[in-house]
Amino acid sequence: MPYALLPPLLVRWTMVAVLFLSVGMPVVHAESGEPESFDALGEFLKSATPLEPALLAESTPTPTRTVAAPVQERRVALVMGNNAYQHVNRLDNAVGDARTMAREYRSLGFDVIEKLDVDLRGMKAAVREFVQRIANGGVGAFFFAGHGVQEGGNNYLLPVDIGALTDPAALSDEAIELNADIMARIGQSGAKFSLLVIDACRDNPFPRRAGRGVGGTRGLAMPGTPDGMVVVYSAGVGQQALDRLAKDGRDPNGLFTREFIREIRKPGLEVAEVVRNVRQRVRDQAAKVKHEQTPAIYIQADRFYLIPDAGSVTLQTTASLEESLWAALDPTRPCEYQV
Repeated sequence: MPYALLPPLLVRWTMVAVLFLSVGMPVVHAESGEPESFDALGEFLKSATPLEPALLAESTPTPTRTVAAPVQERRVALVMGNNAYQHVNRLDNAVGDARTMAREYRSLGFDVIEKLDVDLRGMKAAVREFVQRIANGGVGAFFFAGHGVQEGGNNYLLPVDIGALTDPAALSDEAIELNADIMARIGQSGAKFSLLVIDACRDNPFPRRAGRGVGGTRGLAMPGTPDGMVVVYSAGVGQQALDRLAKDGRDPNGLFTREFIREIRKPGLEVAEVVRNVRQRVRDQAAKVKHEQTPAIYIQADRFYLIPDAGSVTLQTTASLEESLWAALDPTRPCEYQV
């Protein structure tokens, strides 16, 4: 505080203190104090000469708040998790994984579209909204946990109302095709960057019949990744994604999601480095229980950082002296507000 401000401030607040004492400390004993006491104090404060704005700014400490990272671009995430399948095997962890990912993306500055136990119509509407909102320079993050199958080189994400199909040709009518319905549309939207995470490498949910059934080898096929996109599958071709490392495991999230959120929280890591770290950690953890799970990653994008800086960024916000005084009042003591 500049020395020039000390004399007037000391005089002013000394007079306030004297006035408080002279009226019998009405703030403490408001219920028994005389109304005239408050009026006198109010008139005194009103008549006091206000400080110049420049001096006020110098004499008032500036409160700060710390955030994880500066977010300047338009960030939107679509997070979907399907457990409650009506005609095929239900799942246990998909909704929990989606909720966790939605929370994490919000903490990274994403506006999250969160959809749980979604039917085909709901999935299509959510994808349409997502693509529109990241168009022309936006940053998108897509996460799906649920059943997924590959058929004829195409990858299908299954809604909760999918039927117990026996005809592979029906998939294009009753499911979302990852490459055409999502990836291609994102690629055509003009988005700056997009990260797609598909945790759908589970057992084929469709019944097997004599001859060829619906869905080929376990896992999803290699995507044709557009520019500006990173795609991650929770497990490779022919592998099953673990929901838990032990039968009695109580973690609400699957192995892949646990490791993924651990890595995206780290500042200063480029997305390609994040997903490679996730692949290594998932592979190592699965190997401990003699299971093979190596996430598949496809990168067709320049460097992008979810949290750009290695340290947190402090954003300054300026509050006036009056705002600071109002904020310091005790809401349980109306007498302070009257003064």
